[in-house]
Amino acid sequence: MGAWWESLRRQTMDGMSSVDPVTALSAFVVLSILVVAVLVVGGHGRRLRSAAPASSLAVPSPMPPPLSVDEAARSAATVAALRGMPRVSSRSRRLEEQGGHLTRMVSALVRLGPTGDRALAALVQGETGPALTVLATTVQNQTQGRARSKDGGAGALCDLAVLALLDDPAAAVAAIRRATELAPNSFGIWHLLGLAAVEAGDWGQARAASESVLASGDSDKERLAGALGLLGESHLAEGRLDQAEACLRIALIHQAGLEAPGGRARYYQMLSDVYQKRGDGAGAAGVLSRALALGPDLGDRESMAELETAAGLLAHQRGGLPDACRHWARARELFQAVGRADRAAEIGQRMTAALRAPPSNPLESR
Repeated sequence: MGAWWESLRRQTMDGMSSVDPVTALSAFVVLSILVVAVLVVGGHGRRLRSAAPASSLAVPSPMPPPLSVDEAARSAATVAALRGMPRVSSRSRRLEEQGGHLTRMVSALVRLGPTGDRALAALVQGETGPALTVLATTVQNQTQGRARSKDGGAGALCDLAVLALLDDPAAAVAAIRRATELAPNSFGIWHLLGLAAVEAGDWGQARAASESVLASGDSDKERLAGALGLLGESHLAEGRLDQAEACLRIALIHQAGLEAPGGRARYYQMLSDVYQKRGDGAGAAGVLSRALALGPDLGDRESMAELETAAGLLAHQRGGLPDACRHWARARELFQAVGRADRAAEIGQRMTAALRAPPSNPLESR
């Protein structure tokens, strides 16, 4: 079946000792499903050569000059502002969690001096046009000017794509596809392509990008977990529940040894969705409780609020209105704490509606 499969099998078996027995046993049972999913649904994918950037999910580029203390502070403040914008909050958070892409894009603008500062000032007001223009100019300089560079051009295209992704995922996919032509060996760019494709609902492209990483024989746990997570998400969206479960369970094994718990929480939540689609309410609740248990370690109250919202929805679907209201009350409190009045209001409306009318077809527990 190829070296990539043997490498993945060894990595998975080696990682089982660090997770709970139930997850390890389940992953062992469904491991063979993954190879069927990858080979039957999407083929081997494009093979990457062995060269890989040192950072797991970051996009490669020539080493930029370090930011000054003032520049770093402006960059961090802009990233925080973008993550707090209601219309792009979810995408911003995901871009930052999976590779630090938002910080990289904002830092690129900061390094451009007054021109970048003006673009950033507009960006925090919700106007992306000036920043898109500035980054497009950088792309042109890096790909067509005398100082052109393949890595520099690929990095500039990815910065442009990250900003485009906030409003136009399809345009972001197109930009990142160009970047893969300039830097075909970059795991970070292929992962970013999968991330953008998921946001665009282009599940075929998401699978192809993820399979490219899996077919490379790479052994980095963060990259494997990221690729498997995106692959599982695409299978889930298209109703291939067994393949989705296989990918997500093995992603959890590779994620187990990593410090950041955000990936594990996300994979548990998607695995809960798999159980819900099968009509297994008890199984869905059990898996989602593992995501909730990671809450204190997430360091992100908005992510925790989204988990509490999902837990409330599941409890309500199972006919447990008191539990649903407890989860929603926590979610509303967390949303209010991070300034998301819009989401807090939505939760309040959901609670009111739930109190007036129970679910017409409660999710059965098996």
